[in-house]
Amino acid sequence: MKETKIIPADVAENPMPKSPSDDAEKCLPRLIQALGEAKEAAEATENNEKEASAKKCSSSYQGSRGPCHGRCCPTTRK
Repeated sequence: MKETKIIPADVAENPMPKSPSDDAEKCLPRLIQALGEAKEAAEATENNEKEASAKKCSSSYQGSRGPCHGRCCPTTRK
């Protein structure tokens, strides 16, 4: 759940039968699919944030050694 950034309620909802004819063979793949989609979304968000941070950092500070990569730029320093 930490890796996929999915909340417990979503995990609990996906394996629940949606109709009387649903059984474990239908419900478990639905959970696996939801976890995969959540992981892809989390990775995409993380990549977008890294790209935005790199652009912000490299445009605001360009030292003698190149972009600061978050080490010295006041906008990204932690």
